[in-house]
Amino acid sequence: MPPHDAPRQGPFFQTKTQRCLRPILDRTRQIHGRRSAGGKPVSKHWRLKYRLHGKENRFSIGAYPEIGLKDARESALAARHDIADMIAPLKAKTDKIEAQLLNEVRTFEYVAEQWLNFKSAELVSKSPAGFRGALINHVFPLIGRKPVTEIKLEHISAILTTLRSQGTMAMAKRGNRWSSQQRRGF
Repeated sequence: MPPHDAPRQGPFFQTKTQRCLRPILDRTRQIHGRRSAGGKPVSKHWRLKYRLHGKENRFSIGAYPEIGLKDARESALAARHDIADMIAPLKAKTDKIEAQLLNEVRTFEYVAEQWLNFKSAELVSKSPAGFRGALINHVFPLIGRKPVTEIKLEHISAILTTLRSQGTMAMAKRGNRWSSQQRRGF
């Protein structure tokens, strides 16, 4: 009989994910762990084995404890959709990450600063400072942190309505002109 402090092993002392993991990996062979020559697991990583353009490839989804069975299945399903569209899963994943980073970088505030730097050579020396101050006071608090792709006409209309209600018609006209120029891309 084993001592009482010995770790309990066997199928009755495993979590549901651990019990389901081995049969699914062996049965589907779509998502599987890395195996050595002896058949024992070397590392517990989720991988998807696929063929694209006549070549066999593997797409690494992630490590087992960090990514559970449900998440691995969802990632594998998304990768299969990419493969069906003749896109390598790794390329699709990197494109998605780059698009997210681009959206984070291209906020309205960033684009407005780029626009002011671009136009400052054409303007009188105190005009860029006035434009920047107006943007900081009236526009950036409302839409400065939003990605440019998410800004809609309703956001700009709300800013212009607020400026009109405050009695600053000249600022409302300038705001309309600036936003239309920045949406068009300089």
